[in-house]
Amino acid sequence: MSDRPLKLLLVDQDPIFRLGLRVALEEFSNLQVVSEVETNTAALQVLAELAQQDLKSINLVILELGNSRSLHSQQIGLQLCRQIKTQYPNLPILLLSSVQDQGLLLAAKSIGIEGYCPKGTPVTELVDIMQEIVAGRSYWYVFNDTTTQTPSPHLPTAPSPYRFFTRLLENLRLSGNTQIDTNLAAVTAKLQIPGQPILERAVLAGQRRELLAARWLINHLLATPQPRQINDQSQPQAAEQLPLPVVNIPSDRTITPKTPSLLSPRALQATIFTSCLNKLQLPLQNVTDVSLEIDILRPDKKRELLYLILQKLADTLDDLRNSQIEINQLSDIKSAILHELWKEVSTEFFGKFSRVRFGNNQIEIINVILQSSGVVQTGILNQIPLVIDLFSYLLFQTDLIIDNTNYSAGSFEANQQAEMLLENLLIQVGNSVVQPLLNYLGDIEDIKQNF
Repeated sequence: MSDRPLKLLLVDQDPIFRLGLRVALEEFSNLQVVSEVETNTAALQVLAELAQQDLKSINLVILELGNSRSLHSQQIGLQLCRQIKTQYPNLPILLLSSVQDQGLLLAAKSIGIEGYCPKGTPVTELVDIMQEIVAGRSYWYVFNDTTTQTPSPHLPTAPSPYRFFTRLLENLRLSGNTQIDTNLAAVTAKLQIPGQPILERAVLAGQRRELLAARWLINHLLATPQPRQINDQSQPQAAEQLPLPVVNIPSDRTITPKTPSLLSPRALQATIFTSCLNKLQLPLQNVTDVSLEIDILRPDKKRELLYLILQKLADTLDDLRNSQIEINQLSDIKSAILHELWKEVSTEFFGKFSRVRFGNNQIEIINVILQSSGVVQTGILNQIPLVIDLFSYLLFQTDLIIDNTNYSAGSFEANQQAEMLLENLLIQVGNSVVQPLLNYLGDIEDIKQNF
């Protein structure tokens, strides 16, 4: 296997999946997600910009071929593959997709796409597949239990014990997932019913997390090996079928820790971030008596903002690791870290050049927002509790000491406390982004409609 560093462009319409995959891949030091985009147009724009600088800054495109239920989106995805292969013929593409249509995948293979694997592939295997493709080989997922081969006329055919075992495991996994998905759909539907008591919602949310954890265990403990086809030059068998992908919830992509007793700092962060991502998929409702600035946002915009903060925070932690910051320096740079996080989130959330009409003038929203940096820093960002403790836990795996209680790093209790600190940080940074909007632009009709 090649040890060549992986530099990825991730193209997927699902922001949850993109963020979950990014967090999971942070465990691998020789891998970097250079850019991630939601649309085909944005993917071509990023590649065009990199081509003017240095196209070698990306050596693999990870691409979702389209919505598995929409033929139109699949055709658009295939057209994007053609455009990339036409303009950048030496840039390999790996389809990490929920699409399983055999004809569509054969079409992708015919235009030069180097590989395909379904969503639900364990992250460690996925990284190996990426390395193979960047090294110049190919990988096309084959569901070996349904592949038909012509038996030799000179040899008797007999059922393979290995095939029987793998088929049994696969049947158990699919059966278990069916039961879990049924219960998960019922619990999720109940959570979306408004006006439920707080205690009942808490119980339902706990049930949902347990079901997600159960599905993760089934998919990993009952997983069957995935065969590889390297430098595949032959045509697929006529009866070859593709597997049903595992539902693409990022929490299912937890990485196996490097040590048996304690997670590495990156894996510890991935565990806490993916747990937080699970909660962000639930209805976002303020169940306290305290009004929050982010409550004025539409539910979709509120979720988008919190996703964005989590993503930018992950980038910030990466930057801190790369700069080899020492633990005793965190207190000196805490304010600068939070200010930069607020500034980046605000700029991306509102748009660098987005304008609204104010009286007879067109004004840029972000310029108005950033003018409040001093007030936001003093009134909100500097008041967020235990930020240094959270960063120390995520970066250096230190024990957490909260209310004079010591929580050992990596323990269930410590992770719970870190998760609560992270959730509060997301909310407060979100409030700091929205507050200037309320103070200065809250009465503008375009703002009311768009946010």
